[in-house]
Amino acid sequence: MQRLVVHEGDGNALDVAALKRLAGGAYRLISIDGGHTAETTAHDVAIAAEALAPGGVIILDDCFNEMWPGVSEGVHRYFREPRGILPFATGAGRMLFCAPGAIPLYVDSLRAIATKTLVHNFLGARILCCDFAPLPFTERIGRDRRWRGRRGQNRQVLSAIKDEIHELAPMLRRLSGESLNPRGVT
Repeated sequence: MQRLVVHEGDGNALDVAALKRLAGGAYRLISIDGGHTAETTAHDVAIAAEALAPGGVIILDDCFNEMWPGVSEGVHRYFREPRGILPFATGAGRMLFCAPGAIPLYVDSLRAIATKTLVHNFLGARILCCDFAPLPFTERIGRDRRWRGRRGQNRQVLSAIKDEIHELAPMLRRLSGESLNPRGVT
């Protein structure tokens, strides 16, 4: 059975029982993008943590957004005491939390899809910091094992392609009657 519950309204008016009633039980995933004050964030994370199913995940938006410092402050307030959830990853403007036993599965999955990762400490936990931006061409081919042993050779090929483009550009401009400026070629 799949359920999607969207609550739009004052999150401070919700308690754990009301949140569980909305979905008919515990949640596997809760995404919080609500009030951006410290009080509201601490409250939202607290009730979300209590409404999680075993292995469930909380995704908190704007935790490190410089425009909303109250979100980060609210997270710090919530974690002043030991809790049943821990932060385990951040990326794309979101912080992820779950029970400690589920962290390895989620971290391994995120490592597989992130373009770059680093591990840092946050609130006493090791978190995976993920970058999901597409890699530039040179980094993509650098990760491809078929190109690794041939880096010097590949640079020569790429340099030759660039030289050919420079040589062809004047001719193409004359033929097209327009200015031609190939992107990324200097």
